[in-house]
Amino acid sequence: MSLETAFEIRVQDRTNEELITMYKEQKLDECFTEIVKRFHRPLFAFILRSIPYDQVQDVQQEVWMGLAQSIDSYDNNRGILNWLYSIAQNKVADQHRKNKRKKRQMFSSHMESGTYSIEDVQDKHTSSPITRLEQLETLQQIHQLVSSLTEKRRNIFVLMMDGKDNREIARELGIEKQTIATALCYTRRQIKKRLLKKEHSHL
Repeated sequence: MSLETAFEIRVQDRTNEELITMYKEQKLDECFTEIVKRFHRPLFAFILRSIPYDQVQDVQQEVWMGLAQSIDSYDNNRGILNWLYSIAQNKVADQHRKNKRKKRQMFSSHMESGTYSIEDVQDKHTSSPITRLEQLETLQQIHQLVSSLTEKRRNIFVLMMDGKDNREIARELGIEKQTIATALCYTRRQIKKRLLKKEHSHL
C-alpha cells in the first residue's frame, strides 16, 4: 500500500473534529476536501429551503469559502454542521439582499425608461411564450399604475419593493408608519383592481 493511499484512508477515518484540527494546524487540502464530501448534501438541502435552485451552488461555494476563512475560530462544542448552517444563514441573507437589489434596479429602470423586454419577466421554469407575454403585460400595467400615483405613494411603493419594512420606510421618508400602511393598502387594492379588470377582459 502506497503512503498516499494510507494517508487517504486515515483522512477518511478521522472524526469531523480531527479533520478540522488537522486543517487548522497543517492546512491540508485533503482534510478540507473530506469535509466538503461529508457535508455537501445536507448543506445543499439546507440552502435550497431558502433560495431558488439555480442560486444554491453559488451560495454553497461562498459557504465553503467562509468556512476556510473562519476555520481558526471554530468551536468544537457547536459541531461542524451547526457551524456550516450558521455560515449558510448569513450567505443566504446576503443572497436575498442581492436579489432585492436586482429587483429594485430592474423596477427603477422600468420606471425611468418605460421600456420592457421579455427577458425581464421571463420565468426560467416556464416555457410558454403566452405566459411570458402575460407577465410582460402585467408588468407594464403595474408600471402605468405606479407612475400615476402621487410622489409620496410612489416612493413608498418603490422602497417596499426594495425589501424595506414600514419602520425603515418611515425613517427614510420621515413620515408616520400608519401613513405608509394606508398608502400601501391603497396601492395594493389598485393593482388588484387593475389585474382583475385584465382577467375579466380576457373572459
